[in-house]
Amino acid sequence: MSRIIPTSVEIFIKDDKEYLSFSNGVGYEISEQKTIRTNETIYYLIEKESQIDERIITGDFKCCIFLMGVCFENKEFKEPTNFDFTIFAQGVNFYSVTFNQNVDFESVTFTQNADFSFVTFTQDASFHSATFIKEANFYSATFDKYAKFNPATFTQRANFHSVTFTQQARFEGAEFTQDANFYLATFAQDAVFNFATFGNTVDFQSAKFNKVLGFHKVNVAEDKINTVKLNLNNTTVNRIDYNDTKFTVDNRETFLTLKSVALKQNDQIKALEFHQQEYQTYFKSLSRKQFDKWILGFEYWASAFGTSTTRAIMCLIGITLLFYLLINGFHYDTKAIIDFISPLSHDIDTIFCNIDGWDRWLFFFYKVLQIVLVYEIIKSFRKFSRTL
Repeated sequence: MSRIIPTSVEIFIKDDKEYLSFSNGVGYEISEQKTIRTNETIYYLIEKESQIDERIITGDFKCCIFLMGVCFENKEFKEPTNFDFTIFAQGVNFYSVTFNQNVDFESVTFTQNADFSFVTFTQDASFHSATFIKEANFYSATFDKYAKFNPATFTQRANFHSVTFTQQARFEGAEFTQDANFYLATFAQDAVFNFATFGNTVDFQSAKFNKVLGFHKVNVAEDKINTVKLNLNNTTVNRIDYNDTKFTVDNRETFLTLKSVALKQNDQIKALEFHQQEYQTYFKSLSRKQFDKWILGFEYWASAFGTSTTRAIMCLIGITLLFYLLINGFHYDTKAIIDFISPLSHDIDTIFCNIDGWDRWLFFFYKVLQIVLVYEIIKSFRKFSRTL
């Protein structure tokens, strides 16, 4: 069945005949039965409340075009309800509606705001390939059975604040152009966002995931690289399928959550990566007036927070070479070099001749840095076995 995805709908008269025009510029003649035909599909025009009341009884809204703003507030749909391929040309309000049977919104187009707040879906609810041109609001909705949003398109903000998903929630392949808000949402079973596309922040703050959070190969809308700006602050997560997905986060708590989940999954390599990103995020949040900023800055410079053995070794070599040149210049002496490098050497007078007070201070600072950098090397060598 062919599908129309308009951003606006308009009725005009030409040669004493009514036509329905979509944003694509194509006009369709309106029949006496208030229908239009697009290729092999017949659409039914809804202009009156009485037409809606008649269809609520049967639950058949398939291939309807609502030319008016629709308010289903507090209504109860007792029969299986079908909105497949329907177009809402104006805003639609499902506030506090109850669907007692399966409901299908497959390939539906919402051209204006769609309000599903406090809706109860007692059976399966499918929004497969649905398109939300404006804001989609599912605040405090309850899905008692399967919730399918694969692959729905959310052009504006998608609000799933405080939503309860009792069974599996499927968002794989969904496209979120703006913010996706799942604050305080509860996922009792798997939450699948694999291959989804996000254009902005994904907010799971204080959400609960009792099973698996699927985040395999998600994308960013513009450049299609696997990077997601994620908020998992105060989130309860049992398991995450993150695979190759990379995250950009502006709060330390999210990486702390990711690290904890990775350790729970015995994924030491990913846990180490999240550990490093956690420290980097915390480092960026500090001001230069805070002493921790300088400590973490040194940690990052010396060994990338204990994760880079190569960097730690290169830093030790660089510090050794720098202080040797400051103390002894370009004078080459094999024995002096070996003694200077040795961590056991502590008396500068046994290494060099003609030493002054400034050289002694330089040697003291060098030995302190040498001990610290040796520790950083040991720590980075143990990055896969130490407790994070």
